[in-house]
Amino acid sequence: MTDADSRLIEWLFHESNITRYKISKDVGISESTLSRIASGETPIDAVRFGYARKLTEYARLVKYSQHAQALLDKDKGQTTLISQTLQQLRDVYGEGADKLIESVLSERKKDNKMESKGGGES
Repeated sequence: MTDADSRLIEWLFHESNITRYKISKDVGISESTLSRIASGETPIDAVRFGYARKLTEYARLVKYSQHAQALLDKDKGQTTLISQTLQQLRDVYGEGADKLIESVLSERKKDNKMESKGGGES
């Protein structure tokens, strides 16, 4: 069972960039009720526990998905940087760059396998 968390609910309304319309559709609470909660007209501690629990659970999902998206974006940025670096190596070293890159990647794979088996040096 999920507990209600007023901080997460506040974050959901004021910092998550999720519209009340979307929240309403996703959790099944009317927009007017959400507006009263978000504006403080209905204090969070006076919100029905079932609603508060739904909003907390939804806020957690939103927060996790935003965090996951940020990680994917970061990884995508790193992948782009690696691709650009590889292209620069090819531009500088010509056809020999691919052999050099394959050699380095092969060595890294061997090193990673050794470390995962506990064979890495300390």
